[in-house]
Amino acid sequence: MIDREQEEPTKARLQQFLFKYPQVRSPLALTDMRAEKKGFAWLGKLNDSDRARFWSDYRTFLTTVPVAGTACVIDRPSYVARGYGKRYGRCRKFEHKRHRVEHRPDLRR
Repeated sequence: MIDREQEEPTKARLQQFLFKYPQVRSPLALTDMRAEKKGFAWLGKLNDSDRARFWSDYRTFLTTVPVAGTACVIDRPSYVARGYGKRYGRCRKFEHKRHRVEHRPDLRR
């Protein structure tokens, strides 16, 4: 969640980040970024100092964005190993949502 008055300054921060890294053409999904796969394979081709600079800039961007959010990760194998699967039965469903900071072409100028 973000306050309405913070929306435009936050879009500007994202635009600055994307301008600095024009290689970013897909959602900023941490799993893909860390694995240097899919739209972030280019990270694996950077030298160590450029890669470190990218991650530093990314952390700075994330820590300066005035948002509030929650997340939940369910590790199914360990959940079942602790016996919760038996307690709640197999029909119990869990839902989770992944929220990503998404690249939007309209923010690039």
